[in-house]
Amino acid sequence: MYKVPIHVLIVDDSRSRANLLKRSVKEFGFQPVVEDSVRAPLCSRVTHAKPDLLIISVDTLAPELLEDLIQINQTAPLPVVIFAENNTPEMIQQVIHAGVSAYVVDELQPIRVGTILEIALARFAEQQKLRQELAQTKEKLAERKVVEVAKGLLMQHKHMTEHEAYQCLRKLSMDKGKPMTKVAENIVEVLSLLSETST
Repeated sequence: MYKVPIHVLIVDDSRSRANLLKRSVKEFGFQPVVEDSVRAPLCSRVTHAKPDLLIISVDTLAPELLEDLIQINQTAPLPVVIFAENNTPEMIQQVIHAGVSAYVVDELQPIRVGTILEIALARFAEQQKLRQELAQTKEKLAERKVVEVAKGLLMQHKHMTEHEAYQCLRKLSMDKGKPMTKVAENIVEVLSLLSETST
Protein backbone atom coordinates (compact mmCIF):
# COMPACT_ATOMS: atom_id res chain seq x y z
CA MET A 1 0.00 0.00 0.00
CA TYR A 2 1.15 3.54 -0.78
CA LYS A 3 1.14 6.37 1.79
CA VAL A 4 -0.10 8.77 -0.91
CA PRO A 5 -2.95 7.51 -3.14
CA ILE A 6 -1.83 6.67 -6.68
CA HIS A 7 -4.63 7.89 -8.94
CA VAL A 8 -5.09 5.72 -12.01
CA LEU A 9 -6.97 6.65 -15.17
CA ILE A 10 -8.39 3.50 -16.78
CA VAL A 11 -9.20 3.73 -20.49
CA ASP A 12 -11.02 0.73 -21.94
CA ASP A 13 -13.82 0.18 -24.46
CA SER A 14 -14.82 -3.05 -22.76
CA ARG A 15 -16.96 -2.44 -19.67
CA SER A 16 -16.27 -5.90 -18.23
CA ARG A 17 -12.51 -5.51 -18.74
CA ALA A 18 -12.60 -2.01 -17.24
CA ASN A 19 -14.44 -3.30 -14.17
CA LEU A 20 -11.88 -6.09 -13.82
CA LEU A 21 -9.06 -3.53 -13.95
CA LYS A 22 -10.86 -1.27 -11.49
CA ARG A 23 -11.19 -4.09 -8.95
CA SER A 24 -7.55 -5.12 -9.42
CA VAL A 25 -6.31 -1.54 -9.09
CA LYS A 26 -8.26 -1.05 -5.85
CA GLU A 27 -7.11 -4.38 -4.48
CA PHE A 28 -3.47 -3.38 -4.84
CA GLY A 29 -3.94 -0.02 -3.11
CA PHE A 30 -4.27 2.24 -6.15
CA GLN A 31 -7.14 4.69 -6.62
CA PRO A 32 -9.06 4.44 -9.91
CA VAL A 33 -10.06 7.84 -11.33
CA VAL A 34 -12.48 6.88 -14.11
CA GLU A 35 -13.05 4.17 -16.67
CA ASP A 36 -13.59 5.58 -20.11
CA SER A 37 -13.76 4.82 -23.81
CA VAL A 38 -10.63 4.84 -25.98
CA ARG A 39 -12.65 6.74 -28.59
CA ALA A 40 -12.65 10.00 -26.63
CA PRO A 41 -9.62 12.36 -27.01
CA LEU A 42 -6.94 11.01 -24.69
CA CYS A 43 -4.82 14.17 -24.21
CA SER A 44 -7.73 16.25 -22.92
CA ARG A 45 -8.85 13.51 -20.51
CA VAL A 46 -5.36 13.14 -19.08
CA THR A 47 -5.13 16.92 -18.68
CA HIS A 48 -8.52 17.01 -16.94
CA ALA A 49 -8.07 13.94 -14.70
CA LYS A 50 -4.37 14.56 -13.85
CA PRO A 51 -3.71 10.89 -13.04
CA ASP A 52 -0.49 9.54 -11.56
CA LEU A 53 -0.68 6.57 -13.90
CA LEU A 54 -2.56 5.74 -17.11
CA ILE A 55 -3.86 2.28 -18.00
CA ILE A 56 -5.04 1.59 -21.55
CA SER A 57 -6.65 -1.74 -22.33
CA VAL A 58 -7.49 -2.42 -25.99
CA ASP A 59 -7.73 -5.16 -28.56
CA THR A 60 -5.33 -3.37 -30.91
CA LEU A 61 -3.63 0.01 -30.53
CA ALA A 62 -4.88 2.57 -33.04
CA PRO A 63 -2.37 4.99 -34.65
CA GLU A 64 -4.30 7.98 -33.24
CA LEU A 65 -3.91 6.59 -29.73
CA LEU A 66 -0.16 6.21 -30.20
CA GLU A 67 0.06 9.80 -31.47
CA ASP A 68 -1.76 10.98 -28.35
CA LEU A 69 0.65 9.01 -26.16
CA ILE A 70 3.65 10.58 -27.92
CA GLN A 71 2.20 14.04 -27.30
CA ILE A 72 1.53 13.25 -23.63
CA ASN A 73 5.07 11.92 -23.22
CA GLN A 74 6.48 15.14 -24.67
CA THR A 75 4.29 17.63 -22.80
CA ALA A 76 3.24 15.99 -19.51
CA PRO A 77 4.90 12.57 -19.14
CA LEU A 78 3.43 9.99 -16.78
CA PRO A 79 3.67 6.20 -16.36
CA VAL A 80 1.61 4.40 -19.02
CA VAL A 81 0.62 0.73 -18.94
CA ILE A 82 -0.97 -0.89 -22.00
CA PHE A 83 -2.80 -4.19 -22.02
CA ALA A 84 -3.39 -5.35 -25.61
CA GLU A 85 -5.01 -8.44 -27.06
CA ASN A 86 -3.10 -8.31 -30.35
CA ASN A 87 0.45 -7.40 -31.24
CA THR A 88 2.67 -6.81 -34.28
CA PRO A 89 6.49 -6.60 -34.49
CA GLU A 90 6.25 -2.89 -35.34
CA MET A 91 4.05 -2.18 -32.33
CA ILE A 92 6.80 -2.77 -29.76
CA GLN A 93 9.02 -0.08 -31.29
CA GLN A 94 6.07 2.28 -31.52
CA VAL A 95 5.07 1.92 -27.86
CA ILE A 96 8.69 2.41 -26.77
CA HIS A 97 8.85 5.58 -28.88
CA ALA A 98 5.60 6.72 -27.23
CA GLY A 99 7.20 6.40 -23.77
CA VAL A 100 5.05 3.50 -22.57
CA SER A 101 6.32 2.08 -19.26
CA ALA A 102 4.79 -1.40 -19.57
CA TYR A 103 3.25 -3.21 -22.55
CA VAL A 104 1.45 -6.49 -21.83
CA VAL A 105 0.04 -8.66 -24.61
CA ASP A 106 -2.52 -11.47 -24.34
CA GLU A 107 -4.92 -12.29 -21.55
CA LEU A 108 -5.34 -9.79 -18.72
CA GLN A 109 -4.54 -11.58 -15.45
CA PRO A 110 -5.80 -9.65 -12.38
CA ILE A 111 -3.23 -11.26 -10.08
CA ARG A 112 -0.40 -9.67 -12.12
CA VAL A 113 -1.85 -6.16 -12.36
CA GLY A 114 -0.39 -4.81 -9.09
CA THR A 115 3.13 -5.99 -9.90
CA ILE A 116 2.91 -4.61 -13.45
CA LEU A 117 1.82 -1.19 -12.14
CA GLU A 118 4.60 -1.10 -9.56
CA ILE A 119 7.19 -1.99 -12.21
CA ALA A 120 5.76 0.70 -14.50
CA LEU A 121 6.01 3.33 -11.75
CA ALA A 122 9.60 2.33 -10.94
CA ARG A 123 10.61 2.25 -14.62
CA PHE A 124 9.03 5.66 -15.23
CA ALA A 125 10.83 7.17 -12.21
CA GLU A 126 14.13 5.82 -13.54
CA GLN A 127 13.42 7.16 -17.04
CA GLN A 128 12.60 10.59 -15.63
CA LYS A 129 15.82 10.57 -13.60
CA LEU A 130 17.85 9.73 -16.71
CA ARG A 131 16.00 12.40 -18.70
CA GLN A 132 16.74 14.99 -16.01
CA GLU A 133 20.42 13.98 -15.85
CA LEU A 134 20.67 14.26 -19.65
CA ALA A 135 19.05 17.71 -19.59
CA GLN A 136 21.46 18.85 -16.86
CA THR A 137 24.44 17.52 -18.83
CA LYS A 138 23.31 19.35 -21.97
CA GLU A 139 22.82 22.54 -19.95
CA LYS A 140 26.32 22.30 -18.45
CA LEU A 141 27.84 21.70 -21.87
CA ALA A 142 25.99 24.71 -23.26
CA GLU A 143 27.17 26.85 -20.35
CA ARG A 144 30.76 25.68 -20.84
CA LYS A 145 30.54 26.49 -24.54
CA VAL A 146 29.36 30.06 -23.82
CA VAL A 147 32.24 30.60 -21.40
CA GLU A 148 34.72 29.29 -23.97
CA VAL A 149 33.31 31.60 -26.68
CA ALA A 150 33.48 34.57 -24.29
CA LYS A 151 37.09 33.74 -23.43
CA GLY A 152 37.94 33.53 -27.13
CA LEU A 153 36.38 36.93 -27.83
CA LEU A 154 38.21 38.53 -24.89
CA MET A 155 41.48 37.07 -26.13
CA GLN A 156 40.77 38.41 -29.61
CA HIS A 157 39.47 41.90 -28.70
CA LYS A 158 41.42 42.60 -25.51
CA HIS A 159 44.59 40.71 -26.46
CA MET A 160 44.43 38.61 -23.31
CA THR A 161 45.85 35.19 -22.65
CA GLU A 162 43.41 32.37 -21.97
CA HIS A 163 44.19 32.56 -18.25
CA GLU A 164 43.68 36.34 -18.20
CA ALA A 165 40.38 36.01 -20.05
CA TYR A 166 39.14 33.44 -17.54
CA GLN A 167 40.21 35.60 -14.59
CA CYS A 168 38.44 38.57 -16.17
CA LEU A 169 35.21 36.56 -16.44
CA ARG A 170 35.60 35.34 -12.88
CA LYS A 171 36.15 38.86 -11.51
CA LEU A 172 33.19 40.29 -13.44
CA SER A 173 31.04 37.45 -12.14
CA MET A 174 32.03 38.20 -8.53
CA ASP A 175 31.73 42.00 -8.92
CA LYS A 176 28.27 41.83 -10.50
CA GLY A 177 27.05 38.97 -8.31
CA LYS A 178 25.99 37.01 -11.39
CA PRO A 179 26.81 33.47 -12.55
CA MET A 180 29.80 33.31 -14.87
CA THR A 181 27.56 31.93 -17.61
CA LYS A 182 25.38 35.07 -17.54
CA VAL A 183 28.45 37.32 -17.63
CA ALA A 184 29.84 35.27 -20.52
CA GLU A 185 26.54 35.59 -22.42
CA ASN A 186 26.63 39.39 -22.04
CA ILE A 187 30.25 39.55 -23.23
CA VAL A 188 29.49 37.36 -26.23
CA GLU A 189 26.52 39.57 -27.14
CA VAL A 190 28.47 42.86 -26.81
CA LEU A 191 31.71 41.74 -28.46
CA SER A 192 29.85 39.96 -31.25
CA LEU A 193 28.05 43.23 -32.04
CA LEU A 194 31.37 45.06 -32.04
CA SER A 195 32.78 42.49 -34.46
CA GLU A 196 29.80 42.99 -36.80
CA THR A 197 30.02 46.78 -36.76
CA SER A 198 33.78 46.78 -37.36
CA THR A 199 33.49 44.62 -40.51
